[in-house]
Amino acid sequence: MKTKLLAISLLLFTSQVFSEEVKIIKEYKKWDHGTSATNYKVMCIDNYKYLYSYGVHDYRDIEIDESTIQMFEERDGKSLPVRCN
Repeated sequence: MKTKLLAISLLLFTSQVFSEEVKIIKEYKKWDHGTSATNYKVMCIDNYKYLYSYGVHDYRDIEIDESTIQMFEERDGKSLPVRCN
């Protein structure tokens, strides 16, 4: 009985944790030496901008070097996260 309650409560809480809104604003692709590409995506997650980049091998379609960076700007001498419009 306790395991069923635990499973139900975990399902309820995890559905709320992963419910953020993700929107892709721009996408870029840069080919390196004809065999691999570096892809860039500017995304809005919870109304803040992030730069997501990853490399892909052309013939294997394998993702390599994945990175997500939050974008910041300087306003009034302070470093603040960039909001989506």
